[in-house]
Amino acid sequence: MNEPEKKFHYGWLIVFGCMIMVFCCVGLAINVFSIFVTPLAEELDLTKIQVSTVMSMISVGSILILVFSGRIYRVIVPE
Repeated sequence: MNEPEKKFHYGWLIVFGCMIMVFCCVGLAINVFSIFVTPLAEELDLTKIQVSTVMSMISVGSILILVFSGRIYRVIVPE
């Protein structure tokens, strides 16, 4: 039997590009947050613990949202 020729699918370039964009936007924002803790605390008249707690709450919220969005995605796009 003739095996079908395996071609590189163009969609993988889009997936890779989206991964790079998400890494740059979200990954860098989370990793450099510690640079802005002191200026934010001074500007908003908060303690550093309060500012850091906000970032922790954002991270936990993201985890919960991603868990549910994955389940919703399964319902919308069946395998």
